[in-house]
Amino acid sequence: MNSLAHFVKNSARFIRKRTFSYSDSPLKFIAAFSEYKMPGTLPSENAKLMAVNDVVIDPSGKFKYILCKVFDGEKPNESKFIVRGTSRAEFHSGIFDELKGQLEGTGVSAECLGGGKIEHDPSKKSINVFGVSQGYGKADHKKAVEILRKKYKDYTSVMCEE
Repeated sequence: MNSLAHFVKNSARFIRKRTFSYSDSPLKFIAAFSEYKMPGTLPSENAKLMAVNDVVIDPSGKFKYILCKVFDGEKPNESKFIVRGTSRAEFHSGIFDELKGQLEGTGVSAECLGGGKIEHDPSKKSINVFGVSQGYGKADHKKAVEILRKKYKDYTSVMCEE
């Protein structure tokens, strides 16, 4: 079942559990509906996922990176995307192996969605995302840039080459 079908099916079930009348304000419906969580979303109260940093990359230089999706083992519908990058790894798989080791015993698992390279120049306040991983394929660089921008808000240039 795709996400939209899942949303429609479960939102209808969610609404049927509530009692609404024609005299109710539309805000009552919206407030009740806003409690519904889409699958694959991150509720703010998920401490396991919140404990995983969104971005861990080298402070400067040109290096390999991976884009991953991390999941709560007890609540597999709850997930978030993260970026990891370092010059210490010879291959993208080395970065993923390091991440899996860090997550071991936390109840959080990870899936590597692809990789590429990052060029990070803090003196110019710029990050450039590009390239492809031979082992994992090309990451969604736009998604990686979206995540990087949240951490590096004061940077003037966080972009990707397609």
